[in-house]
Amino acid sequence: MRPMLVRLAWRNLGRNRRRTSIAVAALALGTTALIVTHSFAETSYAAMIDLATRGLLGHVQVHVAGYQAEPAIGSLVKDRATVCALIDRTVPQGTVLSRVAGAGLAASESRSVGVVIIGVEPAPEAEHSDMLQIALGRTLSSAPAREVVVGTRLARRLKVQPGAELVLLSEGADGSIANDVYTVVGLSTGGGTTETGGNAVFLHLGDAQEFFALGEGVHQLVVQLPPGADARAAAHRVRSALPAGHEALAWQEMAPDAERGIEADRRGTFAMDLIVFLLVVLGMFNAMTMATFERTFELGVMTAIGTRPQRIFGIIIVESLLLGAFSFVAGAALAAAIIALLPPIDLSDAWGGADFAGVALPSVIHVRLAPLALAMGVVTATCTCVVGGLYPAWRAARMRPVDAMRGRT
Repeated sequence: MRPMLVRLAWRNLGRNRRRTSIAVAALALGTTALIVTHSFAETSYAAMIDLATRGLLGHVQVHVAGYQAEPAIGSLVKDRATVCALIDRTVPQGTVLSRVAGAGLAASESRSVGVVIIGVEPAPEAEHSDMLQIALGRTLSSAPAREVVVGTRLARRLKVQPGAELVLLSEGADGSIANDVYTVVGLSTGGGTTETGGNAVFLHLGDAQEFFALGEGVHQLVVQLPPGADARAAAHRVRSALPAGHEALAWQEMAPDAERGIEADRRGTFAMDLIVFLLVVLGMFNAMTMATFERTFELGVMTAIGTRPQRIFGIIIVESLLLGAFSFVAGAALAAAIIALLPPIDLSDAWGGADFAGVALPSVIHVRLAPLALAMGVVTATCTCVVGGLYPAWRAARMRPVDAMRGRT
């Protein structure tokens, strides 16, 4: 961009400061609204994904081949130590958690309910995941002790509290009837998906292996990655290193409906952006049209003394871009201030434990300024000003000098 064009455009914007201020304020407010709404949406998506990946799903899961499509109690990763070592070498920044999962029946004194029985290692889960978020009572002991933690909604259905006894019934991997009595020691809000809060019973991994007659085998090796890591890339690397007969899946492959739902919701937000964009374009078009109309005589003189039409066109476009730059800076600063002052938004009453494609909706949103929201602000401000200034610039560039100096446009 030539310095002379910038100086001329800057001077022209300063001629009518009221109109310039109104145009900047209108576009800045639109940019602010766009950045705040996108930041809220992106923060919500990130919170949902974090709930799921730090809970039941994890970022990557390793099973025997076919387990994800058809889970079976006998489909076990038997050589757990070897597979864990391979994962550690392939994804050294990740943490591997071992789990057992099977369907069964839970019976209290008053009723019985179908449940998901999940075996976990309490200490690693507490450190690296949110699977056991204790709402009442305590978590599982560090060693097998015939204890269970029950999801809060399941506890309401079974009418149990810490201290109650719970009978679990299922089928063992060897075909035997699996049944035993356990003591409820805590209630958990679940691990990021609705079934863990509503249908899950958590046991110590050793108790679960004994209950299902699994020996040392496990059903899932769950890989937790640091924030911002690419789960698909990590799954691909792990998949390439695994021995035959095993599979590694990223969370997007295990919960495709959630990923598609987020993308669909994001596209809906973009559609609303288009409406805002069109409204602001009309305002920018009006401002730039009036700015060129008031300078008709001046533009005619400039053309008469030899200023090329391309230069006239460039001056108007640079004016539009400067308006866009001021508007984006003002809008982004206002949006950042609003987001910084926003308290955590409690949506527990509004959402009431609802889910989004099986992934639990976060009850509290801490809105953060999202990079995608800032990018959308830049794109919107730039496109709005360029589109709004194109016709006035084209019209000014093709005016005949004689007509312009006589006030005819």
